[in-house]
Amino acid sequence: MKNSNTLSSTSPTQHSRWTLLFGLCITAAVAGCSDADGYVTPVDLTDITGTVTLDGEPLAGATLSFIPETGTTGTGGFALTNDSGQFDAQHYSLEYGLEPGSYDVAFSRLQMPDGKPLPSGIDATDAGAIESLPQHLVEIVPENQPYRVVVTGDSGDVAFELTSKRK
Repeated sequence: MKNSNTLSSTSPTQHSRWTLLFGLCITAAVAGCSDADGYVTPVDLTDITGTVTLDGEPLAGATLSFIPETGTTGTGGFALTNDSGQFDAQHYSLEYGLEPGSYDVAFSRLQMPDGKPLPSGIDATDAGAIESLPQHLVEIVPENQPYRVVVTGDSGDVAFELTSKRK
């Protein structure tokens, strides 16, 4: 006669599956949800838009890097300029906006050695791309960084008026 109170047993294969499933659930819970490259989307992103000009002309095809200054808890972000030099900053989670804080801003525009834009879908390194902007716009020197943005809780529009010659 069977005892009706006994628990049903599981085979070693079923036990391993449950252990794996449990492990995956714990890993997912600890890791949290993220949108891109492991960055969790902050709840306090502020829209930052603007325009970049170089020697008075719109700077198309440039990348802006927003690097947190000391004391800023935000992770920073990036932006790409369109043909009119306009940009919309993005957090590294790929959501639009930046966290409140102060950021140094560096600029870059990679081109082919002949000055043409990078072909679409081609890796810059594989294409032999070179930096087309002057070094003083590309590098970050915290004690002498002329380009900064301070993000508060309000949306903002920023104009970066770059010059080819160091100020």
